[in-house]
Amino acid sequence: MGSTNPKVYRLFHNNLEVGPIFEQYDRDYFLNHILPDGKIQVRIQDDALKNDILGSDLKALLEDLIQEILSLDYRCSKYKNFIVLKQRDFNPKTHAGLIILKFKKYPFVVKIFMETPATFVSPFSKGFEPMIFFIMGSGINRYLSGFSRLKNAEKIREIIAKSSTWKDRVDVPRKWFWEPKDQKWFEVRSENMGTHEHTVKLPSTYAIICDAIDIDTSLDIFDTDHRKLGMELSHFLGVRIDPHITNFVIEKRTNKIIIVDTEHFPTMVGLREPLEFESYPEWYWQLMQKCFHDGFLRSKEKRLTIQYRDETGIIAC
Repeated sequence: MGSTNPKVYRLFHNNLEVGPIFEQYDRDYFLNHILPDGKIQVRIQDDALKNDILGSDLKALLEDLIQEILSLDYRCSKYKNFIVLKQRDFNPKTHAGLIILKFKKYPFVVKIFMETPATFVSPFSKGFEPMIFFIMGSGINRYLSGFSRLKNAEKIREIIAKSSTWKDRVDVPRKWFWEPKDQKWFEVRSENMGTHEHTVKLPSTYAIICDAIDIDTSLDIFDTDHRKLGMELSHFLGVRIDPHITNFVIEKRTNKIIIVDTEHFPTMVGLREPLEFESYPEWYWQLMQKCFHDGFLRSKEKRLTIQYRDETGIIAC
């Protein structure tokens, strides 16, 4: 990272595949969906926010935030201009993982993704959930799958807009990418994976900024109608999103169902064909079966066949 004689870190694992590691980051798409400097209209007009917000103001606060994250004592989790919403998947000692915050002054949420060469090749040091996703997604992690959130959100909007049933009931927050001015990069290279070597240069830090949703209520797994709604939406969207019920909320004022997490679910769990399920217990059971199969029952021949294919076979984003 920024050195003429960079240190090399290695990861060896039977389940690694080209697509999850080398095909997630699209630099042109990233730059075309970067947070603008100019005016950004708030999602819902408010007396306290009648005027548009300048993207340049948000960017300045984000630059300060990154410096705070890097400089604060790892036991401290308070930031001057942000409220921490979730940091379970963030390691403050290594400055790696995902941390979710809300602007104190503006109605936006930011998801900060940070990675280093050392943490990138240490998938089993980040907790149980990231370990499971790594096995099922053949090398995927939250940092890599974060790049899928905007493409998937765009596709979801297209699908919803064509549906007379859902177009006035469901919405997705706007999303933009951002990266710090003083960006650091690391390079990932493959050896003995597929028919040739692969290389990708990745940003050490990036963020996704999205509309903050004023939530009236979250869907409840213990509510029969809510479970039915979650299943209907999941099937309608072709399992493009994680059907976990907390990913759906009801927005105040509009009373719309908002899909708050647009991470491309097939990429996260390595789906090559849609799962067939009619209830949440069936869904959980099939995921457990797939995880066990991918971790312990996939033959060497099967792994090599997948690695040597030109495409991943994962359901497209």
